[in-house]
Amino acid sequence: MSYYTRLDLSWDDGDYAVGSLAVEDFMAAAKECFEGFAWSTDVLEDLQIAAEGRGLDSAGFNQIGLGLVDLLQAISLKIPDVTFHARGIGEDVFDTWIRQFRAGQIMWQAGPFDSLEAIERPGLST
Repeated sequence: MSYYTRLDLSWDDGDYAVGSLAVEDFMAAAKECFEGFAWSTDVLEDLQIAAEGRGLDSAGFNQIGLGLVDLLQAISLKIPDVTFHARGIGEDVFDTWIRQFRAGQIMWQAGPFDSLEAIERPGLST
């Protein structure tokens, strides 16, 4: 993964008994989970930016890369009736990962891709 990772984060709260999941409620769960990670509190600030829908417009997270997957998985366990969609975008175009979480489980995943060779390129011969 790249040094910098921007996070595109959204969620489907259609099954959430409380109604719409507010950013504040998401961040409360994030703060509970955050204690298990040895990161700067800047990560929480960046996570709030992503939860507000502004993650692609910010500088993003640095040096934690796929650690975000672990944090988001822990957060989804705290809010089990909400499905979370996350896309991490590194500095290179193929340095991307996508995850869908629900109830602490990864429901779907792709990436990160190791290199161009790992990407299927129809119509191109190598």
